[in-house]
Amino acid sequence: MRVQYDERLRILRVLDELQIAHIRLLRAIMQEPARITNFRSRGNTWLGTLEKRLKDIPADQIEDLFEQLKDLRVLGRGAATLRTFTAPGNAEDVRKTVTVFGRHFVEFIHNTERAES
Repeated sequence: MRVQYDERLRILRVLDELQIAHIRLLRAIMQEPARITNFRSRGNTWLGTLEKRLKDIPADQIEDLFEQLKDLRVLGRGAATLRTFTAPGNAEDVRKTVTVFGRHFVEFIHNTERAES
């Protein structure tokens, strides 16, 4: 996908505002969901999933970073809070919180990393 000039400028402005922790959170959000083996589970939260993926970042910091990415429109403003309980399969798939712009942003970062390696 080719990013248009205006969107590329927007991506660069957002990238300039982010910390390494934001990028780590985005990587954790974009991970493929884990395979669910216990369908009798009572459910989980997106926060629980992200805590498992980012063991060294405290829950309150994950929530703060998540909200910041929502403010930048990388994540959807309508995304439920990270503490909302949902079915186990839904809790594992945090990718649905990413906006169209967010997907373009992640793709831009991915393509830049590939070009540098």
